[in-house]
Amino acid sequence: MTQTEFEAAATEYRVKKAYADEAAAAVDEVAERLKAEMEARGLEKAQAGIFEVRYQLIKGSRFDSNAFKAKYPETFAEYSTETEHMRFMVA
Repeated sequence: MTQTEFEAAATEYRVKKAYADEAAAAVDEVAERLKAEMEARGLEKAQAGIFEVRYQLIKGSRFDSNAFKAKYPETFAEYSTETEHMRFMVA
């Protein structure tokens, strides 16, 4: 890929990313309207034509690694593993 093609690809990425972000914001806005209506109706599940809409409380639990690390730093260090990943962004 030439430098010109690379720059064009970066520009294309930014434009398409902006469209995707705009679409995601529009989706979020519709989701918020649906959630508000579900809450107003006092429903966790509703039928909307061929679609089923659910807005439910899901409970779970997660391990609090920060609290564990503060209380048991040696054990945390002993059982921790280092990870790596590649980050991609066009700024």
